Amino acid sequence: MNQAFPPSKGYLVFDPELCTGCHVCEAICSFTKEGHIWPEVSRIQVHTDPFNGTVENYVPKPCLQCDTPQCMLACPAEKAMCIDEKTGARLINTAYCKEGCKKCMEACRSYFDPPRILFHPHKNGYVKCDLCEGAPECVKWCPNGALKYIGRSEFIEKGARYQLSFTEAFEKDFGPTLEPFEGLKWKYKGPWLR
Repeated sequence: MNQAFPPSKGYLVFDPELCTGCHVCEAICSFTKEGHIWPEVSRIQVHTDPFNGTVENYVPKPCLQCDTPQCMLACPAEKAMCIDEKTGARLINTAYCKEGCKKCMEACRSYFDPPRILFHPHKNGYVKCDLCEGAPECVKWCPNGALKYIGRSEFIEKGARYQLSFTEAFEKDFGPTLEPFEGLKWKYKGPWLR
């Protein structure tokens, strides 16, 4: 299906060298959206890989606001998914998401592991990042400045600086890979060192 979507006007990116895995972003996201701290339904999830062997031990996983959002293409419910006119964020309208069919999450999972869409048990539906109307709370509260909200032009111009957030979708590879021995040393063959 060739459907054109307006691009997002902003993106959440992060610096893996600054993320310490404190989970403040999860706490503030859930508090903002739910009224109390509930990390399991935070729209940003921080995943830990203690065996990574590089600085990318903690990896925040925000929605990437895809140019061609597979979640929207897969959704069978009219008006359940839409695009915010102000931010360009891809949104789930839980009022119209009554089936809880999880097709949006499965479509997201086909590109991202883990998927950026979560099941919300109290709403009996799915939720994802909506960029907080263009002022993401996770960015404001990140104690180390690891998260950043950037505009479309900066993303296009300097997107390579934010490699970890955006290449993983296309590489289908979580983090760098360590491949055994070149001589007596481990050789780093991750997708971010070219």
